[in-house]
Amino acid sequence: MRRLWSWLSDETNRTVLGFVIGLFSGLIPAALAAYVYYNGDLFPDPPESADICRPLKEEIPAFADTMMQRHSNRIVLVAKEDTTYLNLEIIEKRDALYDEFAEVRRFTLDGHFLYHLCETIYRSDLAPNTMNITYNVSMETLVQEGRENLLANADFLFADDPQGIAGNWFGQYSYAVASEFREFKPVEFHIRFVREDMKLHGGVFEPNTFSPNKETVQELFSTLQGGVEESSSLFFRKTYADIDGVDHSIDYQGIYDPIGKTIRGTWRSTDNPDWWGRFLMEKS
Repeated sequence: MRRLWSWLSDETNRTVLGFVIGLFSGLIPAALAAYVYYNGDLFPDPPESADICRPLKEEIPAFADTMMQRHSNRIVLVAKEDTTYLNLEIIEKRDALYDEFAEVRRFTLDGHFLYHLCETIYRSDLAPNTMNITYNVSMETLVQEGRENLLANADFLFADDPQGIAGNWFGQYSYAVASEFREFKPVEFHIRFVREDMKLHGGVFEPNTFSPNKETVQELFSTLQGGVEESSSLFFRKTYADIDGVDHSIDYQGIYDPIGKTIRGTWRSTDNPDWWGRFLMEKS
């Protein structure tokens, strides 16, 4: 200790020490900033539960809710130990729901299960990074794995569709706005309409062209709710399923051509009416 004080009593030594401390004080934040720039946040804060956990209006059996809650608790316990095989755990629990509630549409079960799992994740004491991983794996597993159920499952087809709107459509939407900072190219999408009487619902898949992490999150999913009018016009609201923070809604209005099997019309953002464009769909 005496040697330290003796060394510090020398003005030259104090100057050198101050220089070294100042150098490291500048290098450490710079190194962290560089790491975050290239690799993302070290410990990213998860989104607020109220912003991302969306309940579905469509009802399911009460026991299904109980079973989903039990499965969600188990999944969070697995995440605390190791997130490596988290997707397999989610698939196993989802398949158990499919077996138990075969009378409920799988797309509906997926949506409710994701809501329960989301609520459980954000009520838990998971570390922020683990919480984010668990939520993202849940989203990817239930949305991506459920894609085949939405696009190919026979239980989504309805006979009461005289206009032939129900089914798979491929389309493209374009922007009617321009910006000096960004080139807005047309975006292709795949849509599945389910029709019940004059009501429409279903889902939309499209490439990720605008979210913060579009390089790694390559596809976005949306649900849709709308209806058909007697004049062959239709309308629906597309709501993004909060993948990579995308959760806004778009209103679509179009005209169905039964001869050409096309739907064309316009879309407009519900958040900003100045954001709008046109779309064209063809039935596959």
